[in-house]
Amino acid sequence: HQPIVKKELQYKPIKANQDEPIRQVTWYAADAYCRWAGKRLPTEAEHEYAAGGAQERGYAWGDSGATCAVVNLFSGQSYCHGKVRDVGSYPQGATPEGLMDMTGNVAEWVSDYYDAYEQNSDSDPTGPKKGDLKVIRGGSFLDAYAWQKTTARYSAHPKTRSEAVGFRCVYTDDLSDDAKRGSL
Repeated sequence: HQPIVKKELQYKPIKANQDEPIRQVTWYAADAYCRWAGKRLPTEAEHEYAAGGAQERGYAWGDSGATCAVVNLFSGQSYCHGKVRDVGSYPQGATPEGLMDMTGNVAEWVSDYYDAYEQNSDSDPTGPKKGDLKVIRGGSFLDAYAWQKTTARYSAHPKTRSEAVGFRCVYTDDLSDDAKRGSL
């Protein structure tokens, strides 16, 4: 289910699928990859802020509803495309800041454990220090309208793999030594 193939002891993109988001990745694999790349998974609050901006937009692109023109989703009766699309296929769904695919196409693992989530005045509230489930943000091509909102969230066991869940990495200057580029 991945757009990659193992050739000569290396993983390479399949030409016809090379621009699709990586998916079918556990939280552990997503976290390991980000660390290997010298980055990290975003916190839940960072993902929500990136999608909604300082204006706390209802959707990544603004406050108008989710349609097949701006996001790859399930309309409740039919799918926009019924499968994952290439990264950046919905420029109309980008945030005003230029971030692509913050919702729709594939949902994304974030670093936090799952628990009740309260918006508060903290600049970057974090989830609990431990737990059994991790948070997934940003609806996928299998999710309906409500799951495309910037505040939508759900949980999954960190060993879960899904055609509809991927990840993105973030970079900060203050990463600790445990984020080192090296072999996977």
